[in-house]
Amino acid sequence: MLAETERALGFKLPVEYAAFLRTSNGGYPTPSDVATPSFPGSSDTTIGAFYSIDAAADYNDLMSRYRLWITDCPPQLLPVAYDDGGSEFCISLDGHDIGSIFYWDYYREEHNVDTNYPNIYPIAAGFDEFLASVTRMD
Repeated sequence: MLAETERALGFKLPVEYAAFLRTSNGGYPTPSDVATPSFPGSSDTTIGAFYSIDAAADYNDLMSRYRLWITDCPPQLLPVAYDDGGSEFCISLDGHDIGSIFYWDYYREEHNVDTNYPNIYPIAAGFDEFLASVTRMD
């Protein structure tokens, strides 16, 4: 399934993320809070779910979300999870920052206009670092 996904994407998945998909194939994390230090005015958010390959529901399916994402967002970023507010955590699939995790803030994005996506913020240098940053806020 990973090879089929990579063919459909036109990108090879970063090693750490591919290992995560082999082990868990997405799902609902516990704990689920993650720091967003580079996100202006915020220090954390909650992961709603990680997308899965071949999920039963389109809203949790990795390829369904990517097809929707690329209609008006950078195609070299793959959404891998969403937060409880509808924003996305993405992994870079190409370029100098391949494997890095970014946070796209849905509420700060200018919708229905031409944009250079200034509301995408770096979160972690790699997927394992991103997973290690997930905590439980008390």
